[in-house]
Amino acid sequence: MTKTIFSLLFILMISGCTSNPTPTYSEPDRRSGDQRFWEDMKSRNKTLSYNLYLSTFPNGKYVKQAHEAIAILDPRLARIQAKADKAKADKLLAKKHEDIAWEKGAKQREIDALKWKNEAPARAKEARLARIKEDKKREAAEKKRVADRIEKQACVLRDSKWLYLSTKCAGKYAHGKGRAETESGLSFVGTFKDGYRINGELFVNDELKYDGPISDGRPHGEGVCINNGEPEACKFYKGKRIDALYKQRIEFAIQSEKLDKFEREQKKLARQQDKILANQQRIESQRQNSRPVASSFNNGNTASDMIMDTIQKKATEKAVDMIFDELF
Repeated sequence: MTKTIFSLLFILMISGCTSNPTPTYSEPDRRSGDQRFWEDMKSRNKTLSYNLYLSTFPNGKYVKQAHEAIAILDPRLARIQAKADKAKADKLLAKKHEDIAWEKGAKQREIDALKWKNEAPARAKEARLARIKEDKKREAAEKKRVADRIEKQACVLRDSKWLYLSTKCAGKYAHGKGRAETESGLSFVGTFKDGYRINGELFVNDELKYDGPISDGRPHGEGVCINNGEPEACKFYKGKRIDALYKQRIEFAIQSEKLDKFEREQKKLARQQDKILANQQRIESQRQNSRPVASSFNNGNTASDMIMDTIQKKATEKAVDMIFDELF
């Protein structure tokens, strides 16, 4: 700032603005720097001197007088300054309006948030009631759909869970060859007698599972079952399968699970034994201050190796026993 002042003073001196010499202050000067500088620049009465004052004291006591003086000396500069001042004022006014709008909006947002919080339980209750209403609506629509299907039956079955899809009837009950299904995905194609399913194919989600006699709505007697896509002879008693092949399969699954559990336990035990042996060898090696040597009592085999041999032997014996039971 000081350099700027001196530069401008130097320019004024060169341009002939030194016609009024700078006053000297021989006595103690009690005026402020602002006042002294203003009086100095005013005495020069040049546009440049007034601008120098404004740049030196932008918030000084004589800013207004400096602008008025510039307006008299150079109206063009005055218009430019007035335009700049207006732009600055407009900007300040717009900022003030923005602040007012933001404050007003903040208050409104606070009110809205409080209102939302207070209304939250009521909205949650309303949403819950709406879901209940929608569920009841869907349930009613489903019941109507099922009722319409029941109404369209040519005749019915003794078991109300089944819908008869054919037209062969004896009185009000299904009788003869036909088809029926349930809402759960079961379907039956075969012979009906007085409203009962007697003999035919039973499907689960359109996949054949059983073909044979049915009594009281359940497989009963000798028929054909589908296992892993392959047919096999099977026998049922009141819905419970009783043929030897099925029992062997169930027994094999049970024994396999037991064998798997036994193997897991033995492997765990083997790992524990290996840790004990390794620790013993480490202690022995440290005591003899030499490399650990495998114990001779197991010929280099670990506990895990010995237990796995035992597991394989038991599995072989079990397989042989199962084959013997199936053949005889």
